[in-house]
Amino acid sequence: MKRIKYITFLFLLIGLQAFAQKREIRQAEDAIEKQDFSGAKALLDKAKPDISSLNDKFLARFYTAYGTAVGMTSDGKLEAIEEAAESFEKAIQYGNESEGKQGLHLIGEFLVNSAIQDQEQQNFEPAYKKLYKAYEINPTDTIYLFAAAGNAYNAGNDDKAIEYYSKLRDMKFKGNAIRYTAVHKETGEKQYFDNKGDRELFLKSGEYTDPQEERTERRDGDVIKQLALTYLRKGDQEKAITTIKEARKVNPNDMELIKAEAMIYEQTGESEKYLDLVQDLIREDPDNAAAYYVILGDHALRSGDEDKAKGFYEKAIDEDPSSVTAYNGIANSYLTRQEEIVKEMNSLGMSREDTKKYNKLSEERNDLLKAALPYLEKAFENAPESVELMQTLYQINSQLRNTEEAQKYKKMMENAGN
Repeated sequence: MKRIKYITFLFLLIGLQAFAQKREIRQAEDAIEKQDFSGAKALLDKAKPDISSLNDKFLARFYTAYGTAVGMTSDGKLEAIEEAAESFEKAIQYGNESEGKQGLHLIGEFLVNSAIQDQEQQNFEPAYKKLYKAYEINPTDTIYLFAAAGNAYNAGNDDKAIEYYSKLRDMKFKGNAIRYTAVHKETGEKQYFDNKGDRELFLKSGEYTDPQEERTERRDGDVIKQLALTYLRKGDQEKAITTIKEARKVNPNDMELIKAEAMIYEQTGESEKYLDLVQDLIREDPDNAAAYYVILGDHALRSGDEDKAKGFYEKAIDEDPSSVTAYNGIANSYLTRQEEIVKEMNSLGMSREDTKKYNKLSEERNDLLKAALPYLEKAFENAPESVELMQTLYQINSQLRNTEEAQKYKKMMENAGN
């Protein structure tokens, strides 16, 4: 008989504990309604140690309220945000799918917006951690993983960047997925949803309108390129090249992959392979041939072959007569030659022989300046806002004693400064 009374008392005690916890949950929900999130969290922290006695319905209510309270008092701290996300996941587990999913969606949005702010301030480490957590919360939204990888790279964390880019490559990430959107009625802001079902939940709440679908830009080439570049920065040249070559076996004519391989060879100093790939780009992507000819011209100019550089720049102009870069390139093919002449002029003394040599060198220099001038004028014709071109044209005309022209460009520079 005593044993029966003891068991009855035990169940009564458990019942009283459950009653107290239910009361604290209700009070916490009221506090959340009044936006007293700190007060709600205090009540829920008090109830938390003994919630095992609650049924699924109240467990769902507890975790929904706890996720909201912790999230709203997190001050952007990743550990607290993770705790809030786990609470919303448990709310879904115990039956509150609608509010749990809405909570996770809002947590994900908060993480992404906070990461964007970090990124703008060049705080790349917290940015990649927040974006990766947003991806873990919404694993179907792989664009967060892509953004996390980029921030990890910018943070200098090559191991994390390789881990994330490798994951994207292995899942055959393309980045051009359909994204579901709706507009928040109160704020007028467009919001993104992981799938159509999640968006429907928000539309049913009556707070959202204007459902639309968007297709994002394809980014799989960027994934391979960045993975290869990260290997290269880490000092693993072999893996960098292997990564690109394996991808090109599957997509041999993919422009982004060809560009990436060319970039790798340029950085490793393998000039012949680099130039061959740029020529491939000209054949495969004729619409952008002018840009590739400029690349070849720049490479020849850096190598000291001014005549070859001029030939490539002229081909670029044939493809695009408005190419400012190509006109500048030809001008530079002349201007680089005059640098050695100026150096020799400055080394001469005051003797009659030196003066005679100086005058001859000055004429040679002026001939090069005269040859460069029409190309710079053509570049300026296509970029009339360029202060740098104004300055160069002023200096060259001054050197050639074209006083009227020099004053014209000087006045342009003064006006541009106002």
